[in-house]
Amino acid sequence: MPSEYYLKNKEKILARAKKRYKEDAEFREKTRKRYREKYQKDSEYKEYTLSKSRKRYYEDEEYRKNTIERAKARAKQTKKK
Repeated sequence: MPSEYYLKNKEKILARAKKRYKEDAEFREKTRKRYREKYQKDSEYKEYTLSKSRKRYYEDEEYRKNTIERAKARAKQTKKK
């Protein structure tokens, strides 16, 4: 569930992100890397993100369905290798 701030400023946020992606092709990967490192190092942040994802999984039926489908696809990929 998006935050109230995001919903209110969605267009501005998306425009800013698109601008960054155009300026720096590696922006998305840099961001992923930064948050992956934060997730590994900071146990409070890790617990926070896990609790949010658990909550979303149980509250949002469509998200749950998509998560299960991704897991099935990943399992098929693993079996092929």
